[in-house]
Amino acid sequence: MPSAAVAVNSSPQNGMTSSFRVAVPLLADCDRVGIVLADKPLLLRTTLERLEREVEDTTSDVIYPRSAAGEPGHPVYLSRRAIDAAMRLPDGDTLRALRKDPTLSSLAIACDDRGAYVDIDTESDWVAAERLALDQNN
Repeated sequence: MPSAAVAVNSSPQNGMTSSFRVAVPLLADCDRVGIVLADKPLLLRTTLERLEREVEDTTSDVIYPRSAAGEPGHPVYLSRRAIDAAMRLPDGDTLRALRKDPTLSSLAIACDDRGAYVDIDTESDWVAAERLALDQNN
């Protein structure tokens, strides 16, 4: 498993790109980064390990899991070129725009782990995630 660093954004209301810019100074020596969101806690370790192996074998700039229905998920992996492009995104934006950036190459990896797509932002999301977690463990 690769090394990890934690960056805390004192202005999270400014969105994901704001948080990403806070983290970039910690990434100076990295040629690729993986972004794992805290509000997606059901991502299976086996999925993360499989994605890490697949990322090692590609030169694509933006790599992400995609469900059979075409839904993009997390974690998202970015090359140095994609990191630089992300730095130019406005506050309040997400990193989704990078998948469609014509100057970057993207690779969607088929992934059936529902934890890559479950986003917990509300109490009802939490309840639904608890049910899913129980289903995964049975």
